[in-house]
Amino acid sequence: MVLRCILLTCLVLLFVKIQTCNAGEFEDRALGWLDDRLLTSEDDVDFDKLKIESNTFESKRYALNYTRNIASAFSLEANVDLNKSKVRLGTLEERLSSSTFELVSWWHAENYRVGVSQKVVTDNKLRLPNAQEIELPENKTLSVHMEFPVMKDKHRFTMSLQQSAWDVSSSHMSTVSDLIDNQVKLNYSMDF
Repeated sequence: MVLRCILLTCLVLLFVKIQTCNAGEFEDRALGWLDDRLLTSEDDVDFDKLKIESNTFESKRYALNYTRNIASAFSLEANVDLNKSKVRLGTLEERLSSSTFELVSWWHAENYRVGVSQKVVTDNKLRLPNAQEIELPENKTLSVHMEFPVMKDKHRFTMSLQQSAWDVSSSHMSTVSDLIDNQVKLNYSMDF
């Protein structure tokens, strides 16, 4: 299981590094190879690329999601996200990049599911014009989720309790003490 997560992480990093015109073809071949060699019928892999671009803003996001059903009432989910953003204001340009790793354990019941997750956001870097690269604090988030259907099968309500902590010793912000943020998130969603 750990070996598969490491291999999937390496694959995402490989996707990010490829800058050729045949990147879409390579992605299809790589996911096909994963399906043939590593994945079983209990595994589900999803790779998403998102690119937003305008005159002053550019953002790229690569996300690899891996789900494994361990038993009928239990599943594991691993997510790896790589983000890069750029803001241009005239001759000034700011860049922000980060990597996110998340592991979620889900317990399934008949009409609801409960999850516990650990998410770590690393490699937070901010590049400003005429300044050094600034390493932002590492963020760790522990969450408890409860999700259940509402009214119809395609409608879901999720309640999450989260505690985020920023490790300031991992950044250039040595004058600030460690930060903690507690949140309650409510989400209503529907699939079309």
